[in-house]
Order: sequence, then C-alpha cells, then structure tokens
Amino acid sequence: MKTKFFKIATIIAFGAVSFLSSCDKEEIDNESPAVNMLDAESFQNLLDEIKNDTNVISYSVTDANKINEELRSQSGGNYVYPYYFSDLMAYSKSSKPGSTLKTTHGNYGRIDMDLNMGAGGAYVYLYYQVTSVPSNAISYIDGYYNTTSYKAGSSMVIDGATGDVADCNRGTKGGKIALGIRKGDSKRRMNCIAIVAYKSAKNGYYQGLRRVADDLDLNKGAGGRYIYIFAGYGD
Repeated sequence: MKTKFFKIATIIAFGAVSFLSSCDKEEIDNESPAVNMLDAESFQNLLDEIKNDTNVISYSVTDANKINEELRSQSGGNYVYPYYFSDLMAYSKSSKPGSTLKTTHGNYGRIDMDLNMGAGGAYVYLYYQVTSVPSNAISYIDGYYNTTSYKAGSSMVIDGATGDVADCNRGTKGGKIALGIRKGDSKRRMNCIAIVAYKSAKNGYYQGLRRVADDLDLNKGAGGRYIYIFAGYGD
C-alpha cells in the first residue's frame, strides 16, 4: 500500500505541470461561477494563471484542443474536427499505473494526477477518451460522497482495476467518493479537464474553467491535499 510522502517534482506532458510540496488542510468554502468558454489561444494563459497561484502545489491540464492540433499536424495540416472528452475511467493500484489504459472499449489516456495525493491509500488516476462527435461529448462531471443516490442520467465512472464504481478515496480513512458523467447538453461540450491540488481550499475557478464534480474535494475526509476537478467547454 502507498505511504504518505512529500516531495518536489516537475512534470511536463500535454501542457501539464506538477509541483508537489508539504501542506496542511484548512476549511474554506467557495462557489463556482457560470461556465466560461476556453479556446486554444487562451490555453497558455490558463497554464500561467494556475502556475502563478501560490496556493497550488500540483496540477495537470489535459486539453482536447491540443490533441486536435497534434492530429492536424500528423495529417499534413488537413482540417481535423474539434475534439471533446467522451468518457472517463479510473484505475487504482498500489503503484502508479501506466500512461495508457487498454480496454475492450478502446484505449484511454491518463490525466497525470494522483487523486489520493498525500492521503495514503491506493494510487488513483483518471483516464479519458476523446471524440470528434459533438453529441458524444461529456457535458457534466458529477461528484458523490458516501452515497449511492446518483443523478438521473449519470453514468458512473468505473475503476478498471476492480470493475466496480470507482472510489477516489480508495484505501484511505475518507468516505467513498464516486464520479459520474452526463452528456446531451449542446451548450456544454467538455474540451479541457484540469485537476488541481491546493494547500488550502480557495478560489473555485480560473479564466475559462469552472470547478465541477459538485465542488467536491476528491480527498474529502482523507487528509492530504485539497484536490478539485475543473472543466472547460468549446463549441
């Protein structure tokens, strides 16, 4: 089983940077603003804004626009339809899982953030798939704490290691934290996901992103870092 530890590291992948250090939790309540739109040109500004937040100790941002730009480059500059996130899956184990999760439903890429950071327990990571079909885009990420009363239409995120509904607090002293996704809102097509770890809970948004998963701290009740999911949306 993973032990609690503190270290300093820098990781750059898909425009994602991580910086880890020791911290203590303190309760601060926040509200998320209305949804803002994120375009490709604002992506670097978003990274700079998060990087310069002195309360942030680690973050990972995955932008479907970046995936789209890479596909465009590989196709010789030909037009490639916009990409959105279409599915999420989790994976938990006693060591850090691989960067790609291979399933019968295709491959999933890893969002490089341990959802149990600083709390012990298993290593828990989110994985994603993308789509160019707007109607298949994720509109909402729902968060649930110690409950099985899920929202109508919420497709629960499964742990690929167990086959059961994923528990973001797996192996810790905290209550069960589950995530679900919903689709079908043409005004909310998710094209950017950021997972941010804080020394203390604070500002609930960045320009172009809003906090999702019902503002749930993914380390709730487990100690460790304050960890939140943010999402950006595109046309």
